[in-house]
Amino acid sequence: MKSENIITLDNLSSSATAQRYGIDNTPPEAARCMLAILMHRVIEPIEREWDGRLIVASGYRCPQLNALLEGSRHSHHILGCAVDLTAGSKKANKRLRHLLLTMQREGRLRATHIITDRQLRWIHVAYVPSIAVARR
Repeated sequence: MKSENIITLDNLSSSATAQRYGIDNTPPEAARCMLAILMHRVIEPIEREWDGRLIVASGYRCPQLNALLEGSRHSHHILGCAVDLTAGSKKANKRLRHLLLTMQREGRLRATHIITDRQLRWIHVAYVPSIAVARR
């Protein structure tokens, strides 16, 4: 079953924190191109297989927003190569993580990174082309 929410390029760069602090989080052209690749290689395959709601917890982050959120200086979010997803609960996130790891292992998901926080509040999924090419 297709997920309830369709993730778009626009909501990958939407940020309540950026709005609250008056930060322009508009991705530059290079990051928009990477977000389009992320959509094609990662998000669309997940949406085809996930049977529930998907929420973008964090997508593109301009350097100022990334610093405010205390993200890594080399964060894939700054490049437009990463998204943090949540399915709404720890239990659902556990199922989602299992699905993503299975899809990756079976070659149905071309993610280069799948990482969770200890509390399983979100799942960081990235597609970094240079890493993908090196793994071939």
